[in-house]
Amino acid sequence: MSLLLYILTLLFSVFFASMATKRIVYEKNILNISVANLFLSLAMIALLVGLRGAEVGTDTFYYIDEFHNRYNQFDFNNIFQNYLEPGHGIIAFFLNYIGSNSSIYLLTFSSLSLFFFFLFYKGKKEYLPWAIFFAFCIGFVFFMMNGLRQALAITIFALSVKYVTERNLYKFILIVLCASLFHYSALLMLPIYFINYFSRFGYKFWAILFIASIFISPFSSFELLKNVLSLFPKDYSSYLYIIDTSGSKFTMGFLYHLVLSFLSLYLSTKVYHNKFNKNILNLYFIGVVLMTATYQVEIMQRLVIYFIFFQIPFMAHITYRLNKNNHRGLVVLIALLYFVGFIYKIIVGDSGCCPYEFA
Repeated sequence: MSLLLYILTLLFSVFFASMATKRIVYEKNILNISVANLFLSLAMIALLVGLRGAEVGTDTFYYIDEFHNRYNQFDFNNIFQNYLEPGHGIIAFFLNYIGSNSSIYLLTFSSLSLFFFFLFYKGKKEYLPWAIFFAFCIGFVFFMMNGLRQALAITIFALSVKYVTERNLYKFILIVLCASLFHYSALLMLPIYFINYFSRFGYKFWAILFIASIFISPFSSFELLKNVLSLFPKDYSSYLYIIDTSGSKFTMGFLYHLVLSFLSLYLSTKVYHNKFNKNILNLYFIGVVLMTATYQVEIMQRLVIYFIFFQIPFMAHITYRLNKNNHRGLVVLIALLYFVGFIYKIIVGDSGCCPYEFA
């Protein structure tokens, strides 16, 4: 049942997003129903994520418990002592104050995350159906069921790449600060303002980094990680003490990640990239290197996920362009590879997504 529910949500959301790009003629009049289709596409995913039960998602139960027991009154000291991110805290308190239940709370944050996700594709709606497909397949929709605050921070942060490309420092900083209101880890992304300089690096450079990162062990740099994590407004360094260093990162999931990473590098040579898409490509490739090198260190994924998120717009751009250039066989291969990963994530219950239960 869970498998069917996720697949149907994916298909219908992609369908409505596709319809938003069509011109519909009725009795010689062009009907402008793009906004309605976009709303339906967004609503399908928002309802799936927002109406989940407390056991769906690794941290959902804890978010619901905090919503009822911690945000029933507002304490400004919690903000000034960095006990909570102010954006999330204020919205949660307001929803509690007006008598909302936990489903409204979860639905509000899923809708906000998806609103900024869809806003990223303003002016390029043709990419959106593919972006939704990859958001499901790489597990970002499942991540929304786990990292409620950070999922919203990531989708807000993604809007900053436009201002990086335009070299608008003030708007870039403003977007990052807005994202940090929901998860302080967004502040670590301030250095990506210089991502434009990576455009001079070729594909051989990334291939060498990809290969080198496979053989890097992150456990030798724990002290450095501890010092970096202590710079957060909230100290995440305690996570380092619960990491299991005994396992090998050469698992099936890791090998699947490598296959998709090298496939992405190969595909990036097949289409033209403007400056904006080049920045998206470089951000994703940085994510590949970081994820490959730190695959066993869960706390590092709080940083890596910001970069890996750009796999979604990167692959949306690639597949759309390949399809426009009539490379249909390659597009089908890509879709199948990612869809298999999507099915696997459901079967193994990635991020606690399965079995799905409604609240």
